[in-house]
Amino acid sequence: MINAERFKGFKANIEIDIISMIREGLSDDESLTTLIASTKKKEDLPPSIRKQYDKYEWKEDLLWYEGRIVIPENKEIRLAILEMHHDNPIAGHQGQARTLELISRRYYSPAMKQQVNRFVETCEICQRSKGHKHYAPQKPLPIPQKPWEDIAYDFIVKLPV
Repeated sequence: MINAERFKGFKANIEIDIISMIREGLSDDESLTTLIASTKKKEDLPPSIRKQYDKYEWKEDLLWYEGRIVIPENKEIRLAILEMHHDNPIAGHQGQARTLELISRRYYSPAMKQQVNRFVETCEICQRSKGHKHYAPQKPLPIPQKPWEDIAYDFIVKLPV
């Protein structure tokens, strides 16, 4: 059994590093500049446009969506978040659904599901330890005793016309 003292503060330090990376990434991400500017000045927007930004919030130098931190389009940040919630000894290679659920609790990204699925599918440890589908043993077909006792044909579909 691994001593719990060994990991004390481990997750907190990694998370602080990721938060600082996100802060830097938000300022560098051109796709979020308009969203950040509009979120900061919601009260100056017309009511019809303000509705679109109601779920967004700017606080602690971070962009929040429904109480979750928005992840900028930065591969290093996304990889760090995926590794923290999947590869980390505390996370324990939980699989696609569990990794997505862990990340979605705290972070938001529109394409997160596809990225988590791709990351877990390419995880070498998960692929080696994953249980493989068990197929039923194949049984040979009985040999017909006389002609035309058994007839078989293949359906060929979607042929070009």
